[in-house]
Amino acid sequence: MECRCINDNRHATLRFERKELLADIKGNAFKEWDTMKSEDEHARHMVADICEEGNIERVTRVLDLAFSHAVELCLPYTKKWVKPHSSRDNEYEEDDEYVLVMVLPASFSETTLTLLERLVHDMMVSAVLADWLEDTKPESAARWSGKANAMETEIVSALAHRCAPITRKISPI
Repeated sequence: MECRCINDNRHATLRFERKELLADIKGNAFKEWDTMKSEDEHARHMVADICEEGNIERVTRVLDLAFSHAVELCLPYTKKWVKPHSSRDNEYEEDDEYVLVMVLPASFSETTLTLLERLVHDMMVSAVLADWLEDTKPESAARWSGKANAMETEIVSALAHRCAPITRKISPI
C-alpha cells in the first residue's frame, strides 16, 4: 500500500499480487480437499487442482471479475473517466498484480485503508473458491459464497461508516 498527497487529496494505491492471491486460494482449496471424506479420488483431486494448468484461466477470469467488482464497491473513490477513443476486448491476460487506485480526502483514515486492503483480498479469494467449488464440492460452495458476500458488505460498511451523520441546525424560519 502506498499513499501520496496532491493538493488536499491523497492518492492511495492498493496492490494485490497475483502470486499471493493464488497461494491463499491453493491453501484454502487444500483444506477443502483434506477434509473430504470421499473415496472417489477424482472428486478429491479436482478440488485441489484449482490453480493447475488448464484451470488457471478460469481462476484468472473470476479474479478479474472479483477485482472489478471491488473497484465498483469503492466508488466514488475509484472513479475513472472514460478516455476518448478507448477500446476493450475480452482477450485473456494474466497480470502480475491487481492495482486499485483511490483518490481519498485528507481526512480518510489509514486504518480504514488497511481494512479495505484485507477485505478486498479476502473477497477475491472467497469469490474464486465459491466459483470453483460450485462444480467440484457443492456443499462447501455456499459457505465461500457467503464469505465473499460478507466481505462485500464489510467493504461498503467501512466506506460508509467513516462519514459522520449530517446534523442540521434548527432554524425558526
